[in-house]
Amino acid sequence: MWALAFIKDLDYRIVSFYCLPKQMPHSDRLKRYFSSTATVSTWWTENKWHPVLREHFAEQAKYLRSLATWRGKSILDVGTGFGRFASVLTDAGASVCGLDLSQEMLQRAKENGSTRLIAGDAENLPVASKSFDAAICLETLMHVPCPLAAVRELARVVRPGGLVVIGINNTFSLPFLVQNLQIHTACYRWIRNRKRMSHTNTIWEARRWIRDAGFQLVDELGIGLLHPEVRISLWPGKIVNPLPHSWSSWCLTVEKGRRLERTKFRYFMKAILFAARTPI
Repeated sequence: MWALAFIKDLDYRIVSFYCLPKQMPHSDRLKRYFSSTATVSTWWTENKWHPVLREHFAEQAKYLRSLATWRGKSILDVGTGFGRFASVLTDAGASVCGLDLSQEMLQRAKENGSTRLIAGDAENLPVASKSFDAAICLETLMHVPCPLAAVRELARVVRPGGLVVIGINNTFSLPFLVQNLQIHTACYRWIRNRKRMSHTNTIWEARRWIRDAGFQLVDELGIGLLHPEVRISLWPGKIVNPLPHSWSSWCLTVEKGRRLERTKFRYFMKAILFAARTPI
């Protein structure tokens, strides 16, 4: 047990070395990439989404609705994107302010019904301290150069006793294990000097961010044990998906039916959601 604890702590210390207090070496490039209009049309065109991805997002929205009585609460949605989760909370009676680095994303969110929108960086939120009842940051931290800095910013802007919900892409999930084992793609990126525009993290890293930011962890939920984003790159520009829609959809149904999201199986699920509160 002590060996496992040491490995977990070492894993966090390695991440912290790269992430605190400095940013990742390509952080400026990363932020420019996600600010460009071409990125939005390439990554987030809804008609390009795998059908199971819609179910995946729906599960996150369902979990979000179940966490609290949102009516009358002021919420900051960091990385609002199209306003997908902002609209869920607005429908639940909350007053939501959406924040995104991309001006085009904010325009898309406005077209989808969001009204309170601001441009800003998750690592340096342009809002006053203790100005929101709660904050969410879903489908975003995997694109933030220093997630710990972003989580600390969430702690700053939420009032005492407020709820914060964050999500990560899980390093030990099947899609990312397959991705990380494709050595030929890593070599190609190195030769062409191409950096990944997203990253994965472990449950233990996220727990440590939450603790270091001063939060009290309330709940954890896993989503997507066998996920459609399992992709194999044969050569540049040629990617195959070995899991058909029907298989991925069936797995998601079994996962929900057997309530695997809070068992040890969550350690291998694609997305992990964390709910935490600031001290009163």
